[in-house]
Amino acid sequence: MAFALPPLHPVVRNGLRIWLAATLASSILLWAGLESVVTVGLIFAVLFVNENDLTPASSIGQVIAGALIGVLTAQVLHELSTSWVMLGLALLLSGALVRSLGMLKGLSTSLMGCWALDLMHPGNQVDWSVVLDLAFAAIVGILMAQLATWAVWPRRPLQQFPALEAGLARELAQQIAAVQQWLRAGGPPPPPLRSQALLPRIQQLQHLPAQPPGQGRRSPSARLVRRWAQAGSLWNQLLRQWLVLERLLQQLPAPLPSSAQASGGDGLLLHSLEELA
Repeated sequence: MAFALPPLHPVVRNGLRIWLAATLASSILLWAGLESVVTVGLIFAVLFVNENDLTPASSIGQVIAGALIGVLTAQVLHELSTSWVMLGLALLLSGALVRSLGMLKGLSTSLMGCWALDLMHPGNQVDWSVVLDLAFAAIVGILMAQLATWAVWPRRPLQQFPALEAGLARELAQQIAAVQQWLRAGGPPPPPLRSQALLPRIQQLQHLPAQPPGQGRRSPSARLVRRWAQAGSLWNQLLRQWLVLERLLQQLPAPLPSSAQASGGDGLLLHSLEELA
């Protein structure tokens, strides 16, 4: 069961997770007498601390399987040649195997497993002790990363979305207010809204699974996930419409005439922008 700790800043929380995962992984490997593969275990431990995965239990199997596929594929091709060309073929083949098996979340671990074995295996002769040590180090690193992510500072994937949406609303409201101020006071127009900064957060909502694995469609978590995914689609449409509207607004003369601001179409425009903000 996860310990109930007070909320932490994301940077602090992830820093503590990385420290815990690295400490646990290196301690286990040193205790097992595997000093030669401690670096590999640390790399896996640091890279796979992740709080954004909504289905970590199903992902960890793919991550571990990808690492093992990468190590074994590299070992088979390593017997033929130790050149960089063969390493490239091993990377391509392991990636193709992982993709064909539908384990996309294990793609990066398979590539890393290939690289680690080529780096630590000196000759063409099969040395299963090196293969087993690398596989063990990869599994320990991945498991310690997941343990550090879940056990002490548990992630709250559904609790981060209100803050994410509030950030989207705040940035869009600030942009609308800046356009309003420009239409009233004139001067240089405000810089256009940076959709590249907003779109990844909107896509984070849009790409939520329609039904989390292991949960019924009528469970509270499944309903929340579907509603946040719908909110992401609405935000995507709103962003598109605002980008089109913003280009049209920047073609207007600024400042607007004072008589027009008080009444008429331009006054209605400013009032509409105020309501939109």
